[in-house]
Amino acid sequence: MKLFKWQKKVNSNIPTFDELLIPTIQALQEPGGSGSIEEINGKVYEIAKIHDDILQIPHGEDGTINEVDYRLAWSRTYLKKFGLLENSSRGIWALSQADINISKLNPDEIKRTVREQTRPAINITKARKNKTVKLKKKLNLKLLKTGSNNY
Repeated sequence: MKLFKWQKKVNSNIPTFDELLIPTIQALQEPGGSGSIEEINGKVYEIAKIHDDILQIPHGEDGTINEVDYRLAWSRTYLKKFGLLENSSRGIWALSQADINISKLNPDEIKRTVREQTRPAINITKARKNKTVKLKKKLNLKLLKTGSNNY
C-alpha cells in the first residue's frame, strides 16, 4: 500500500495524532478540565510514556517544534472539531464537558467524523479554485485573440 507524504511516520516510535487523542483527554481530566498547551503536552508525555529521545525529534526541517508536539496540536484540533475540547483563549484548552467517559471514545470514529465535516469545505474550495482557473484561461484566450496584454 502506497502512503502519501503526510501519512508517513518519521519514526515508528512516535505516536500518531489519533493515538494521542485519548491521552489528551486524560491529561485534561487530571488538572481539573483545563490547561495550557505546555501543561497538557507534559501530562500527555507521562500518560503515553513518551521518552525524551522521541521528544527530541524535530518536525520539519526548521525544527521549531518537535514532532510529538506537532501531532498533539492536531489531536487538540480534532477533539475541538468533534466537540470534546474548547479553546477559550490563546493557548488554553478545556474539556467541553467534565464527565467525558474515555472508555466510550473511539479515535477512529473521531477521525472519521471530523474528516466528514471538513470534506464538504474542501470540495467547495476546490470548486472555487477550478472556477477561477477556468475564468483566467478564458480571459487569457480573449486577450490573445485581441492582441492585448493589458488587464
